[in-house]
Amino acid sequence: MKKAWLLVLTMLVAGLLITGCPNLTGGDDDPTDKEYTVTLDQPTTGGTVSASPVKGKEGTTVTLSNTPASTHDFGYYTVDGTAINGNTFKLGTKNVTVS
Repeated sequence: MKKAWLLVLTMLVAGLLITGCPNLTGGDDDPTDKEYTVTLDQPTTGGTVSASPVKGKEGTTVTLSNTPASTHDFGYYTVDGTAINGNTFKLGTKNVTVS
């Protein structure tokens, strides 16, 4: 009798663990489905910055471009405050701000 109850209890606990953890069953928390956003922090003077695409999954290559005002020269792009070389970067696992 004890073995039967132990088996029933084990099955109930296993059922609760599996249904309570969506990642075990391919739930909505799959990180490969997440998209991250590129926010453009436009300069107050001096032109505009653009990005393509402005949303993507981890590893997506984002290309930046700029249109400087006639009285300004373009310097460099920053992603979350860090200067980058060139005009492309790959999205990581968070939203970013470009300026």
